[in-house]
Amino acid sequence: MKKKLNAARLILVFLSVILNFVSCTDSGKDSAKEREQIIDGKGKTYTCPMHPEIIRSEPGRCPICHMFLVEIPSPSNTILQLQIDDLIKPTDEFVISEIKTVSPEQLELPVTFRANGYISYDMQNVYSISSRYEGRIEKLYIKYNFQKIEKGQVIFEIYSPELVTAQQDFIFILKNDKDNQTLIDAAKKKLELMGMVENQIAQVAALKLVQYKMPVYSQVSGYIIEESQGRKMATRADKEMGGQSTLPSNPGNKDLLTKEGQYLEKGSTVFKVISNKTVWAELKLFNAGLNVIRKGNDVTVYVDGSTHSIVSTVDQILPIFTESEAYLTARVILENKGGEIKIGALVKSEIVSRQKSALWLKKEAIIDLGIEKVVFQVTSKNLLKVKRIHIGQVSADMVEIREGLNKDDRVAANAEFLMDSESFIKQ
Repeated sequence: MKKKLNAARLILVFLSVILNFVSCTDSGKDSAKEREQIIDGKGKTYTCPMHPEIIRSEPGRCPICHMFLVEIPSPSNTILQLQIDDLIKPTDEFVISEIKTVSPEQLELPVTFRANGYISYDMQNVYSISSRYEGRIEKLYIKYNFQKIEKGQVIFEIYSPELVTAQQDFIFILKNDKDNQTLIDAAKKKLELMGMVENQIAQVAALKLVQYKMPVYSQVSGYIIEESQGRKMATRADKEMGGQSTLPSNPGNKDLLTKEGQYLEKGSTVFKVISNKTVWAELKLFNAGLNVIRKGNDVTVYVDGSTHSIVSTVDQILPIFTESEAYLTARVILENKGGEIKIGALVKSEIVSRQKSALWLKKEAIIDLGIEKVVFQVTSKNLLKVKRIHIGQVSADMVEIREGLNKDDRVAANAEFLMDSESFIKQ
């Protein structure tokens, strides 16, 4: 009995092997036939995810693993074929997008130049403090060069035999010939010419006493320097066109050569006072603005540390020659109410020149890469392609296009929005 059962089992195994062989043979034929359908793009085909060699023309199960068959996409549902040139282009060649675009415009706009500089003293507001008579400095109230002083402040006290004699003559006339108004006026006028002010003369007339130490006052407010320091400035000025110079932006507190007890000659200049009621903004001009900036152009100056701007005009354009370079400076006179503008402060400026007819484009459409400037230009396929351009002058938010675009071209209105930092750097 057991021998019969074992024989039956062997027969069943043998029959199953034969059936599997027939099934695989049929599937091979069907696979070849279905592959032809795929190539021809006709009908739907299905395959097993685990056994891709199993291909059927209708849904069902895999004869090997019994998983459900899945549909194979036909060529009509795949991605459209691309040109090989499009496939091998770099990532930064074009960007597909539906964004706002703009075109360059042929306009006539005022050109704006930006220049940096610093604040210096206005050398047109320099006043001398001279000795009108021979004498000796008894008391000196100035301690260092560039000391700030105010109008009416005592600079030094001087003893002068000549001034003492003039006072004695005035007092003698008042005592002995007080009715002779002609002599009194002449003596009074002499004291005025020697530098005495009205209240000093009135004090001498009232007390009938000679003032041996005569105070000398400053007639303006500003910064005081010695005459020797002024001569150094004049020597520096000889190196510049026009004979005008700027003071050091940070001169420091230099010791005085003038001392108490020093004798002064008649007519000698002891000190100079530079008024700070107006100051100069010295703006260095680069090649871009050399041929178009003129005297009288409007300037907006931004002083470092200040919250407001100052509007003025170009007063002078001077060539400056130094040992290392030669360049042009635009000099702008600024009102300094209350002394708010400090000497040596750095400034930025915008100089508005004459109107210029050119091709202009919005500044936001341009990416500045340092040496190069680029835009995203719209191509005939409605793609955005990186395009190098050459720019010129700037007017407010518009930039002059000198090369790379024409008025019929379209570019992305906001180029920064499209920039891919990694691919752009590689470019």
